[in-house]
Amino acid sequence: MTNAPAIDETDPQTILISALADRVPLIAVLGQGFGWTNSEGDPVLKQTLQKSGREGDGWKDLISRESVESHLYSWVAERYSRRSPSEGMLRVADIAFSAIYTSSIDPTLSNLFSTNGRQPEAILVGTPAPTEIRSTRRPPIFYFYGRAGVGVPELDPPRNKKELVVRRAKHTSSMLLNLTESATALGLILIDGYQPDQDWFRAEDLLSTISTVPKSGIIWYGQSPRFLNEDDKEYFDGLVEAGVIVRDERTLGEAYAIALCNGLLKVEQHWDDPELITLSTGEDFIVSPRLRLVTEAIASIVDNSWTGFLQPFSENLKRVAFQSFHGANIGEKALVEGVRREYAFERNFETVLRGKVTKALNRHHEQKDAIIIHGQSGVGKTIALGRLAVTAREKEKAAVLMVSGQRIPQAAEMAPFLEAMGRTAAVTLILIDANSPPHRYDELLQALRSSGHKVVIVGTSYKIETKASYHIHAPTSLTNEEQVQLNSLARSFSQLDSKFDAASDHALARFYWSLPDSRSGIADGLSREVRLTETYLRIKGEKPRPRKDLSSLALALVKAGYAKSTTSFFDNTNSGEVEYESPAARVIDYVMAVSRLYRSVPINLLLRAVTSYSGKDSDRIDLELIRDVFEGQDIFRWHYGGQDESELLISSRLQIEAELVCDRRLGSPSTEAKYILELLSHAYRAGSEGGEEAHFAVDMVYAMGSDGPVGERYKDSYLEIARCLTNLRIKKGVLNARLMLQESALRRTYIRTHDHEIDIELKTLVLAEASSAVNDTLAAIDSESSSKLYAAKRTREFLFTERAATYGFLAIDSAVREDEVWASYCAAREAARIAIGKAFSYQPLDIALWVPIGVLKKATKLDYIQKAELQADIRATLDVVDPTSLGRKEKSLYDKQKLFAADILEDQALSDEAFLSLQQSGSSLGYYLRAKAIAPVRPDNIEKVTDNDIKKATDVAEYLELAKKKVALDARAIQLLISLEWLRATHQWIFRGFRQPLPHEQKTRERIKSLIFELQAAEGDNLPPQMRYLAAVFMWLCGDVSNAVRSWRELARDTEYIESKRITIRHTVTDSNGKPISFSGHIVRALAPGRWSVKVDGLDKDIDMQESDFSKQDFALGKTVRSFAISFNYRGPIADTSYWRHS
Repeated sequence: MTNAPAIDETDPQTILISALADRVPLIAVLGQGFGWTNSEGDPVLKQTLQKSGREGDGWKDLISRESVESHLYSWVAERYSRRSPSEGMLRVADIAFSAIYTSSIDPTLSNLFSTNGRQPEAILVGTPAPTEIRSTRRPPIFYFYGRAGVGVPELDPPRNKKELVVRRAKHTSSMLLNLTESATALGLILIDGYQPDQDWFRAEDLLSTISTVPKSGIIWYGQSPRFLNEDDKEYFDGLVEAGVIVRDERTLGEAYAIALCNGLLKVEQHWDDPELITLSTGEDFIVSPRLRLVTEAIASIVDNSWTGFLQPFSENLKRVAFQSFHGANIGEKALVEGVRREYAFERNFETVLRGKVTKALNRHHEQKDAIIIHGQSGVGKTIALGRLAVTAREKEKAAVLMVSGQRIPQAAEMAPFLEAMGRTAAVTLILIDANSPPHRYDELLQALRSSGHKVVIVGTSYKIETKASYHIHAPTSLTNEEQVQLNSLARSFSQLDSKFDAASDHALARFYWSLPDSRSGIADGLSREVRLTETYLRIKGEKPRPRKDLSSLALALVKAGYAKSTTSFFDNTNSGEVEYESPAARVIDYVMAVSRLYRSVPINLLLRAVTSYSGKDSDRIDLELIRDVFEGQDIFRWHYGGQDESELLISSRLQIEAELVCDRRLGSPSTEAKYILELLSHAYRAGSEGGEEAHFAVDMVYAMGSDGPVGERYKDSYLEIARCLTNLRIKKGVLNARLMLQESALRRTYIRTHDHEIDIELKTLVLAEASSAVNDTLAAIDSESSSKLYAAKRTREFLFTERAATYGFLAIDSAVREDEVWASYCAAREAARIAIGKAFSYQPLDIALWVPIGVLKKATKLDYIQKAELQADIRATLDVVDPTSLGRKEKSLYDKQKLFAADILEDQALSDEAFLSLQQSGSSLGYYLRAKAIAPVRPDNIEKVTDNDIKKATDVAEYLELAKKKVALDARAIQLLISLEWLRATHQWIFRGFRQPLPHEQKTRERIKSLIFELQAAEGDNLPPQMRYLAAVFMWLCGDVSNAVRSWRELARDTEYIESKRITIRHTVTDSNGKPISFSGHIVRALAPGRWSVKVDGLDKDIDMQESDFSKQDFALGKTVRSFAISFNYRGPIADTSYWRHS
C-alpha cells in the first residue's frame, strides 16, 4: 500500500486522508444541492417546482409568501423514494460520518447511509437534543428544515416564508448548537452541496457556528459559494485566510473516490465499539455513557471491544505480557485478553462449567442457584471465569458483567444495567470472582430474580465439602492431559527450572511462583522464607528514622543539638520475644491467620493492632514508613478495597501458603482465633456499614463460623468471638446490625456444638446474653433517637429469625424446669410467629417446628392441655409449609422435622372427656383438634384432589362454621378453615405450586376475604406474607381496589431484593371449570420503559402489562389489547398471555 503523504494543513486531500486514518470524528454538513452538482440538477427539485407552479433553479425558489399545497411534501417524499441516488451520493455513502447536518428534506438519506450495519437516526426537532450527538454506528442526521413525508405539520418542511422563519428559530438554531460539539476539537467538518444563494440554510447561521473551529478543521467542497451579501463573503474569506476553512473545488464524493483509487485509504469496518453489545437476537445493545458510569462502579461490562481485534505482539512484548498476566494483579479486561492470547490452558473442569452455563443461559428460569467454581487459590478459577466471558460473548452472544474483589455487589447496584438489558429480553451472565460462600451468590440471585431480571450467576468460592450439581470443583492435581499442556505452556513462555514437575502437588501454584523475575531467589522452604521476612520486618521496623511531625519548638531544640528526632515503626524488642511476640512476628501471624480464611486485612486495622502493644498511635505512622518497611516482601500481596477502592488491604501470596504457615507457626485453631480476635477487638471503625473494616469484621466472623470455609474448626472459640463483638459494641460504641446479629448466632452455635460439655448455669447465661444482644439490636433499629441503627431488609429478617431461634433454645433448655417451661415456650412461639410474619424464608417455619418438638421430647411434667397445644402448633405449621416451593437445603430440613414430628404427634381421636376438659378451660383447641382429625390430609407432592377430600373439607368447614364464636381468635382454626374453603371452591390445595385458579363465585371470594380479615385480627401484625398477598387479591376482586393497591405496594416494597419468586405468577382469574378467562382492554398510560397500564373492558380496573409478554402487540396510548388473562403476583394484577401462548 502506498504511504500517505506528509500532513499539509493547506491541502484538503491530505487533511481528509489523515482524518480517516486517525478515525477522528467526521461531521458532514450537506446542503440541498448534495449529490447533484452537474448541469442537470436534482430531478426531484425540477418536478417539485413544476408541480407547485413555481419558477427557479433552487429549493429557495419554492418558498414564498403564499403556501404550497398541504399535501405537496407527501408527494415529494414519493418522488424521492422512486429516484435513484446519484453517483456523487453513492461515493460518500460508506464514509464513517459521526453525525450529519443537512438542509435537505430528502427522506432517503437514512437509507443512503445505512451501509455496513450502520443505523442512522433522523433528528427532526431541535430540543430536546438526542442522547447521542456523535456515533459511527448510529450517526444522527439533523434535518434543519424537517423531512418530506412525515405528515405532521411541525415536522414537515415549511410551506411558506413564515413557517421557514419559525422552523429556523425553533429547530435549526438548536441543532447548530450541537455541530462543533459533535466534531470535538480533533474532528473534521466536511461541507458539501451547499450554495447560499439557492439553499434554505442561511450563510450567516453556518459561518457564525463554525467560526470557533480550530485551524484546518473544515473542508468546504464544491464550487465557490455565491453569497447574497458582502458581509457573509467577507467573513467567509477571513476564515479561509485564517486557515480555518480549507477549500476544495471538487465534490466530497470525487475527493473520496480519488483517494480510494490511488490507494491512499484502507477501507476497514471497526465494529468493535465499546458502546455496543451484540446479542444473540442480532440486536446491538448500546451502553450509554451514563449507564456505563453507573455500572462500572461495581462491575465491568464485557462489550464488543473485549472480543475485537488483537494487536500482534513481538516476542519480547509477548513474554512480558505473559508474566504480567500470571504475576500481576490485572483487571478483568486484561484477564480476558490474556485468555484470548492463550496465556493459559483450558482445564478439564471448564468443559463441565461451560456446559452448565450454556444450559443455564438457555433455560435461566430453571436455574435455582448460582453456579459455583470452588477450590483453593492458584488452581485456575479466575482464568476459568475469563474464558467463560469470552465463550459467552463469542458463542452465546449473552450480555456479560464481570466483578472481582472481596465484595459482592448489591442487587440495587446492578439494577440499572439489568433493567436496560431486560428491555431486549436478553439474559445477563454475571461472573463474580469474590471467593465467597455459595449462599452469598444465591442471595444475590434471589434478590435479582425478585425484580424480574433474567440473570445467571457464576461465582468463585473456597473448597466446598458438600456436593451439588451446580458446584464445579477445580482440583489441585492435574490430569495427564493437563500436565502436557502445562509443560507446553511453560516451554513456550517461561524459563522454568529443569526439575519442574507438572505432575507434582500444587503444580499450578509452583508454576505461578516461578514466573516473575523477583521470585527467582525464593528459598526452598516456605517456613524459612517466612522467618527471613520476619527478621527483615523487625530490623527495618526498629530502624530509627527522622520524625516529620515535630512542633516548632521541638525543631529548634533539635537544631540546637539537644537530641536527634527519630521514630521507628516497631519498638526495640528483647531477644526472648523476637521469635514469638515481636511486632514483626505479629504482622505475619495476623496476616496468615486471616489469609487462611481467604480474607485480607485492612492495613489501618493491622497497624492499629500491632502498635497498640507498644503504645504507639497508628494514625501518626507515615505512609512512606509503611512502604519502606514492607517494600520487597514477596510473601505479601497488596490490593485496594472499599466502595471507592481507597482502602489498602494486605494478604498472603496464596491461601495454601497461609494454611501451611499457620500449621507450623501457630499450631492450633485456638491460637489462630486468638490473633484474629486481637484484630477484631481493634476494629473500632466497623460501625460504618460501607467501611472496609465493617466488611472485614463481618466476613471474618462468618468465615470462622460453622458455615465458613473450614466448618466448625473454630467452634471452641465461638463464645470468645461473640463476647469480643459485645465488648466492641458496649465499650467502643461499634453499632453494626450484622455484627450484633452474630453476637447471638455465635453464642447459640456454641451451645449447639458443646451441648454435652457445658453445665446448665453456663448454658443459661450464654442464652441470656444471646437474647439480650438480639433484643438490643431490634430496639436500636426501632429507635427514633439519634442513635437509631440502620439495617438492611435481609438483616432485619435474619434478626427476627435469630430472636425466634434464641427463644427456642431457651424454651428447650427450660423444658426440664416445670415452673418455667410453658412461659418460655409461649415466648418462643410468639417470637416465631413474628418472624414468620416478617421473614420471607423457610427458617422461621423450621423454628416453629423444632421448638415444640424439642419441648415435647424433653419436658416431663406438661399437662394434657399443654401437650395438646404443642401438637396443634406442630400440625398448624406443617399445613403452612409448601414443600414443592422449597429449595434443596430447606426441603432437607423440612423432611427431617416432619420425621421427628411423626414420632411425637398422637393421631388418636380426641375423646369427649378431653374435649369437655378443654372447653371448660376456655380453650378453643378442642375444636381445632377435632376438625384437624377428620380434615383431608394434604400430600407433600402435587396430587389430584379426590371427591372424598372435597366431602371431608365440606364437613369440617361446616363444623368449624358452627363453632365460629368459639374459634374466632384461634389463628390455627381460622387458617384451617381458609384452606378448606379454598379446597371446596377450586379443587386445589391452597399455596400449592403456581398459576393456581382463584375461586370463581363472588360469594366464595367474599367469604374467604372475611376469613383472612379474621385471621389478621387474630394474628395482629404477624400475618404471613402469603396471607397478606391473598388479602390484597380478594380486596381487588371484591371491588376494594384502592386498599388492594396499597397492600400490594407495601408487599412489593417488603419483598424487593428478598423474595426470589416475587414476580412469579401465583394465581389467575378463571371460570367455574378452572380455565383462565380471556379479557381485552386498552392502554391508558405508560408506567416505565417496557411497562404499561391497561384498563380491562367490563371491569373498569387497571392492570400492569409487560411489553416482553406481547411480542406482536403495538404499544401506544389508546391501543387495544386482546386475549389476555388476569393473573397476580406480589406486585399486583398483570396481563398474562402464557396460557394461550403455550396452548
